[in-house]
Amino acid sequence: NIYGEAQLEGKPFLVQAGLVGRFIKNNYQNLSAINPYLSTISTQLNTKEIEFFGGIKSSVGKHFNFSAKAGLISFTNLPFFINDTSIGSDLKSFKISNERKVTDLRIHGDMSFVSQDKFTITGGLTFNGYTGLNDNTRAWGIIPLEINASMRWWAFKQVMIKGDFKSFTGGPYLLPNNIRGTLSGAADLSAGIEVAINKNFSAWFDINNLFNNDLLLYPSYSVKNLLNNLTIQRIDSIATFIPRKSFATLQVKNALDINLLKTDTTKAYLKIKFDVKSGDAAAFTVNDTISRYVDLNNYYAYDDGTAEQAAYLKKGFGRVAIQFINNKADAVVAIRINIQPTVTNLTGKRLTFQILANDKGKIGRILKTISDTINVVKYSNSPNSFIEYKIDPVAVTDTFYVGFIQFTDDEPLAIGLDLNTPQFAHKHYYNVSNEWIQVPKADAVQASSIFSPIKGSLMIRPVMLGKEIQVKPLANEEEIQDKNLIISPNPSTGIFRWNDVSLKDVGVYDMTGRNVFQGRTDNQEVNLQYLHTGIYFLRLSSEKNTFVRKIVKE
Repeated sequence: NIYGEAQLEGKPFLVQAGLVGRFIKNNYQNLSAINPYLSTISTQLNTKEIEFFGGIKSSVGKHFNFSAKAGLISFTNLPFFINDTSIGSDLKSFKISNERKVTDLRIHGDMSFVSQDKFTITGGLTFNGYTGLNDNTRAWGIIPLEINASMRWWAFKQVMIKGDFKSFTGGPYLLPNNIRGTLSGAADLSAGIEVAINKNFSAWFDINNLFNNDLLLYPSYSVKNLLNNLTIQRIDSIATFIPRKSFATLQVKNALDINLLKTDTTKAYLKIKFDVKSGDAAAFTVNDTISRYVDLNNYYAYDDGTAEQAAYLKKGFGRVAIQFINNKADAVVAIRINIQPTVTNLTGKRLTFQILANDKGKIGRILKTISDTINVVKYSNSPNSFIEYKIDPVAVTDTFYVGFIQFTDDEPLAIGLDLNTPQFAHKHYYNVSNEWIQVPKADAVQASSIFSPIKGSLMIRPVMLGKEIQVKPLANEEEIQDKNLIISPNPSTGIFRWNDVSLKDVGVYDMTGRNVFQGRTDNQEVNLQYLHTGIYFLRLSSEKNTFVRKIVKE
């Protein structure tokens, strides 16, 4: 390095000139300090820098100082930064493009105002103009003009007020297909206060980003099968500008093409990830990703496997059903359900499931009612676990419904409710008066009702066989049994009889769902003479099936 300066006779100026040279080590640590979004570098080329410069320095009065310098810098192997568009890249990182020979005209100026060490203002300006490029058409990712300023004011003996300003023009960029342009500039102002408590301790408070300029965000969406670690789909959206002091909704519209899965795959465990790259400080990057896991297996589900709450139907003889849509004919072989414990322990109580057909977009006939001594209430060890109840295969075609009957209102069956999936609330139906009512969508205007509609998905999942089964018409044993069941006399003053010797468990409920009789009989009759006149529900059960009939006590 060669440096010299001289003061002009009779002038308050110092003239400077010099020759400076150095080698810059371009390791990953140094380069990432310039561009923190740098991709991994495979080769390392150090930069040689030689600068010829000249300038002046001067003082005006007791408080004001300034300097100006112009230099011509010759670089060998100067790194530029361009967007990484290689296969497998996230399109948001940068790679190095070295320029073998380039010349930079650099102009720098600074000034300061100092008043008795109580008040100080400093400012600086740097301009870079690159010429003589051979390997690159422009100086990619390099800032042409930068302005800095700072202020320090000791307002009181132990209190300092401070401010910092920074502004720069945007550098040139290069995108795929030789798309090029110049980024917009930016400016930022920060302010703060610092208090000296004693010789060893001080306290400070800073406010940053007062200008709050637009933020550039890069949203992306990816789907990966974790069973074979293959990325099935990836969508990278164009950059989105977020105006200052505002909110923005970022979305990537996508419909997963199931054909993108391997043809020999019978199941998949998908990780669906939505992430946003931005200029946030590193402390905030932990909040830039949303992930969800989807298990494509042998069951249907609207819930995500977590029960934030529980829901139940507070009405005796009420029914709940959930709609499912088949891609092709199949068969239900089990029902998985998440039952949440309540004050009333229902362990061992008989469950009554129903699988129903579709009738022109509405719930149709009952395909199967499952109610036996095997399918009873069980609680799992985990609040998010399921109990699986196996059943004989029930053939279903396109749309079908799976649900349950709640016979009493004093023994509510509380089902796990996933609040993260309110978009599927309208797939649920309830029936408390011989009419199926669809739960409205979560964002629909609610009509007045004694029921509070769920805003999520009940954790009930039908397990599928994976292939079609053939069912002969009227071959369903339960349908035949239900059709042939006769209660007589009805109405009656007390004695009610039925014609099926297999139905031995008896339950009677009033119109509110309250259980008024429970017992077992071998002679196909029950004596209800002691009951008040009115309408009741008679529930008859065998080891396999359960049937309900309306009876009138005179």
